[in-house]
Amino acid sequence: MNLSIDSGGTFTDIVIEQDGLFRTHKVPSDNLKPYLPVVTFLEKSKKRYQYFINGTTVATNSILQHRGAKTLLITTYGFKDVIKIKRQSRKDLYSLFPKQPTSFLAKIKVETIKERTEFDGTISLEPSKKDIDIIKKKIIRNKIEVVAICLLNSFVNQKNEKNLKTSLTKLGIPIYISSELNQQIKEYERSVTISANAFVSKKLNEYINEVESTKYFDKFLIQQSNGGLAFTDLAMRNPVNLLQSGPAGGVIGAYKLSKVLKDNKVITYDMGGTSTDVSLIDFDILERDSLEIDNEFLNLNCMDISSIGSGGGSIAYIDKGNSLNVGPKSAGSNPGPSAYGKSNFPTVFDANIVLERIPKMILQDNMIKLYPERSYRSIERISKKLKISTLRCAESIIEQTNHKMSNAIESLCAKYGFDHREFVLYAYGGSSGLHACDISEILNIKKIVFPNHMAVFSAKGMLTADSFYDLHVTFKKNYNNLSYTDIEKEFESNIAKFNKINSKKVVRIDRFINLKYLGQGDYIQIKNSKNNLRNFTLEHYKRFGFRLARDVEVSSLKIRFHFQDNPSLDFVYRSKNKDALFRGEFSSGIVTKENMKNRKKYKSPLTIMDDKIPIIVNRGHNASLDAYGNIIIEKK
Repeated sequence: MNLSIDSGGTFTDIVIEQDGLFRTHKVPSDNLKPYLPVVTFLEKSKKRYQYFINGTTVATNSILQHRGAKTLLITTYGFKDVIKIKRQSRKDLYSLFPKQPTSFLAKIKVETIKERTEFDGTISLEPSKKDIDIIKKKIIRNKIEVVAICLLNSFVNQKNEKNLKTSLTKLGIPIYISSELNQQIKEYERSVTISANAFVSKKLNEYINEVESTKYFDKFLIQQSNGGLAFTDLAMRNPVNLLQSGPAGGVIGAYKLSKVLKDNKVITYDMGGTSTDVSLIDFDILERDSLEIDNEFLNLNCMDISSIGSGGGSIAYIDKGNSLNVGPKSAGSNPGPSAYGKSNFPTVFDANIVLERIPKMILQDNMIKLYPERSYRSIERISKKLKISTLRCAESIIEQTNHKMSNAIESLCAKYGFDHREFVLYAYGGSSGLHACDISEILNIKKIVFPNHMAVFSAKGMLTADSFYDLHVTFKKNYNNLSYTDIEKEFESNIAKFNKINSKKVVRIDRFINLKYLGQGDYIQIKNSKNNLRNFTLEHYKRFGFRLARDVEVSSLKIRFHFQDNPSLDFVYRSKNKDALFRGEFSSGIVTKENMKNRKKYKSPLTIMDDKIPIIVNRGHNASLDAYGNIIIEKK
């Protein structure tokens, strides 16, 4: 028996797998004590699980809420302001008095130390004992809880960072060094990444320790941003790798399902209570090496997931220009939308109730008691200020939310030069059924797939994930002066170094190389082969529409180590639909998924109930149920 839990911003999704069958639960999240719903469920169930997979927003919330450990960043003398200068870019390009947006870095204290590692790795100056002692006194005096170290050019030679870490170890507080986390060039990104790693470590360690104390599982793994699973020891060493922990599970699940359904081009659309996450699958999951969060850029290998503040709990309001706006602030699960009876926030969920897009049976039989009249009053208050009807106001909230989500999909596709009309939309999450058909019409997407267990699909997807670790190594060379053997030797050298410190069984190793034209700033990652130049040129032309007649440069290498220990239940997407779903009698125009017949075409307009989750099928579409329990919506 295996367990997967996705701790989201509004709800915590729970999936139990036993002998190929699934039971699902959905409970409100606790933003003050995020571990509480998980611990409560484990203690109430009192069952033993072989694998427990967890996706969590603890690291993300720590960054966004600026609530983390009291952190000190130590960097090379003369480079104290690197994290303030950033990329020298500004969002308000034409402002005469631009304001630097705040971030979690405002909470981090910075100290410098005299040392120098040259660009080629030569140590020209080691930190002196006197300077180290001064740093120690400042750490004690300022009651620092965790230290981050990022010294100049340490990605080439780790010696000064490691020696400094050793010297500070006796202080008895956690110390993180950049060369152990990410050996890639770019000082600002390296500094921010190791700072974030240290900043979120306290909150994440508390979360893991609380969950581990229940001891109701044999193996506990955490979902990482890159799609791999990590054992808790690795997760606690590199907590920054969990910044997209939750959404990653859904993308993994969509990728595995797309192989079964033979959909090569997929847009994943995960709409929950707080936010919407979208990503792309073009035969494979698209990844990136940089993550923007809280107005900062981190060197972080992760799936290319675009997140926007549009969810079922997104709050509608009137802005300074007396116009209607929706999000990114969310009512969450507590106090929640007006319909929950604890607030007067007019949310997207309330707008759907006012427009009667949510069937009455949900309003009457829900895990949270709902008050439709409060939804109407909350929307009515805004409509009066805008001097429009309540129904028109609710429609405007839905329309604006739909267009924001559509724009996020369009932007992500444009980034890679894709035509979104060629893709299939995989919609999941508790709120996606109410909006997916509208979005498909806006984007002219002809097919939508609602996966089996769509409301908890991210949690289910984690059960199919592999356990792996990504190692990044700077290898700045002119590719035209290298042979394939030279590149393979560099890979083998770094694999050998990793194997000396790794205790887990490696079952597969994937090798990637990052290439760019000489003089370019950003690179393109491709799988290493003897056709690297050809593949790079094709990919560059595909993304940007041109080729350059100049040398190609290697920026860095990525090595992905796959471990044996993970559930990886790929069979779940080939299983027939046997799970018990919600039963009930409904009025005309509403059908339960349970009563749908395989491959029968159901005409629209129609509302399909998938375990208390409504799926709206707009006019001009057909709905059907496939053999695996997935609901398919197609344009006529």
